[in-house]
Amino acid sequence: MTAIRNHSHIPLIAIAAIVIAGCGGGTTNPEPAPTAKTHILADGDQWQYSLTGSEVLGGTNFTLNGTDTQVVSKTTLNGTPVLAITTTDDFLANGQHITVSDITYESQDPVSGDLKLVADTRGPNNSLRTVTGDQVVNKGTFGAGFTSKATITFDNGDTQTDNVTVEGHTFVTVPSGTYNTWQEAVTKNDTNGQLSNDVEWWAPEIGGFVKENVNGSQPGFEIHITLALLSTTVVPPTPSATPR
Repeated sequence: MTAIRNHSHIPLIAIAAIVIAGCGGGTTNPEPAPTAKTHILADGDQWQYSLTGSEVLGGTNFTLNGTDTQVVSKTTLNGTPVLAITTTDDFLANGQHITVSDITYESQDPVSGDLKLVADTRGPNNSLRTVTGDQVVNKGTFGAGFTSKATITFDNGDTQTDNVTVEGHTFVTVPSGTYNTWQEAVTKNDTNGQLSNDVEWWAPEIGGFVKENVNGSQPGFEIHITLALLSTTVVPPTPSATPR
């Protein structure tokens, strides 16, 4: 699992909603199983996804169509080396062009691949929130039946809880190709009333998901989108297996 696990599209698209208001598939458990160990994130890693779906704001339906781009860079935060993952959603909502972005700061164990969330820019008015405590939020190894729960507390008093269950593995075809992936059910909730129930298909060798179905809500707002991998700069050490 990678840094991108911590990304939630609810706050990004919810910001876009304020702007608007103001103006898979495959055979389960094929053989062989996918790669178990995740890619170690590197400076310049990038993933671009198509973004399609809809949102409901105040009873009004908006159709969404665009891209989601996630880029890794190395930086320091409070004097400590970290990975900065910048996520930019660029899309049309009922014909209106919207661009929103945020940054998560993470550290990764170079051996295990485990990731820790350090901070993000999802506080009020995109302010920085720093994680208190020291907790692994994303394990670097996948496996059938794997479950995890992470409760993250920020210095502004916000909390976020992520629950992950690996349901099995399956081949998934997206615009960038066919991947042997781990299928996961992910639920997220936080003290700001944001709730999501998502399904993600992960290819550990590229350090990210290749497809994600997002079903999220917060008071007065809900969203249903699908992300599908268009391209990535991450080159797997060996090609993904193809269905027999």
